[in-house]
Amino acid sequence: MSKLKGDAFEVKNEDAERLKRMLPEVEKLRAKAQSGDLEAATALIMLLPNAYRGQKAVRFHQLWRDGRARQEVAWQVLHDVWIHDHSRLSTEFDEDGLEIADFMFRDLGLGSRSLPKRFRRQGRLTIWRGGTGLTAEDVDDGSSWTLNRGVACWFATRWSPAALVPSHRPYVVWREVPRKAILAYIGKRGEDEVVIDFRDLSRGDAVICDGGPGLPLDADPSSELVESWRHAGNVWKQTKGHSSIAETVAVVSDEED
Repeated sequence: MSKLKGDAFEVKNEDAERLKRMLPEVEKLRAKAQSGDLEAATALIMLLPNAYRGQKAVRFHQLWRDGRARQEVAWQVLHDVWIHDHSRLSTEFDEDGLEIADFMFRDLGLGSRSLPKRFRRQGRLTIWRGGTGLTAEDVDDGSSWTLNRGVACWFATRWSPAALVPSHRPYVVWREVPRKAILAYIGKRGEDEVVIDFRDLSRGDAVICDGGPGLPLDADPSSELVESWRHAGNVWKQTKGHSSIAETVAVVSDEED
């Protein structure tokens, strides 16, 4: 399944010389990370060219499964690759894509325990996702969501209309999920990101965010609604890292489904 062979990289020709020059430092950091040094794990991922980061996430996950690396190190590597570029994980597999990344998040076992403490006992949460597509269903189809509505609004409207693919439009959608559907909380970039396990959820249950109960996914959002998203996204961007997540998380129930 994985393109990795042992501890070696699958070297791409254009990066061969660059990687060759840094291999001594890469090996030094790899050894320190494998012995349990979390700072070395992060330094290793930051040192590697983008094209090789996903390989290391996969490799450290396998090392943990083989009993040759600590769980927190495998998690740190996965976390650091994920926040840099989700696609670096999907490119490590021929067909399975981000489903394998979801598997690694599940397998490492952090789940809702990675949420901020004040959310760990809440049964259901409201999550948002923003992006562009032909329909809102395109935006609903993804495992990366946020606990912060402003973040979703920014991702939906960060591009000017002229920069969008023809026929694509911005959408912000939300849905309620049980806490057990949270595979991981990623807070390092200030985006209050949550990775969602959709195995027991239904795609298409989300609604378009309209400030009320929501619009169906096949609805056509008005220009006024899109502008309200743009405003909310700009407000979040200007206050990034300073706004309180407590103001943007909706608690639906205190009972776990």
